[in-house]
Amino acid sequence: MKKSMSLSTRFIAILILLLIVGQGIGTILYLRSSSADLIDSLHKRMQRSIRQAAGVSAEPILNFNFDLLGSYIEETLKDEDVESMKFIGTSGEILKEKKIKRHANNSFIVKEQISLNNTTVGSVEIVYTTSTIDSVMVRNLIYIPLFQGAKTRSAQLLRGYQPWQRICATFSVLSGPLPTLPLSQPTR
Repeated sequence: MKKSMSLSTRFIAILILLLIVGQGIGTILYLRSSSADLIDSLHKRMQRSIRQAAGVSAEPILNFNFDLLGSYIEETLKDEDVESMKFIGTSGEILKEKKIKRHANNSFIVKEQISLNNTTVGSVEIVYTTSTIDSVMVRNLIYIPLFQGAKTRSAQLLRGYQPWQRICATFSVLSGPLPTLPLSQPTR
């Protein structure tokens, strides 16, 4: 015995499938765009940090004040995206270096010459990772389906209520329990 689906059942099934595919494509596009924006922001921050490091480290290198360079490295490594930093002398010797292992998918190396009065006295190299960007992307990947599910569930619970009541309840799903709405006057 072959069961056939009615026209309305097929239509609803196709519509739900299209909505799911659309949500998936939209989520992927949003995550890619968000990731690209965050990486651009990281590159701008990298350029600012490396210029600042090159600007303040010329005199400590010339005065052999490597403790000052070490404290600057310590402060720079407090940034969760910085994996390592090192100061290199003119002949290629490492003057001061420190590394912290960060678990990230990608890393970027930025290097800048250190000069004083148009004379090169060394260089500075910082390795940045995408650890915070990775954690934001994972969090977004979790929150987007949760939000969609919360909207769907709240819409099911709130059938028959005024539109303003639905909106209030939908947004409060993310911040706490559903508000208690009067059950005596649902509209249909």
